[in-house]
Amino acid sequence: MLQTRLASIVAVMRVFKVTVPSTPTIDRIVATRDAHEAFAKAAPDRQEGAPATRPLGR
Repeated sequence: MLQTRLASIVAVMRVFKVTVPSTPTIDRIVATRDAHEAFAKAAPDRQEGAPATRPLGR
């Protein structure tokens, strides 16, 4: 459940290029999630009609 909630927050942060330093636990959770094939395929930037932004998935 936490990964799902973090996913939406991190997706918005990436779109607006917001960074939060010194968050190793969150960074580790997000990296693990990004490495998972299902999450990478479902990344918002990979969806049809998505605006061109920095890559969220692999």
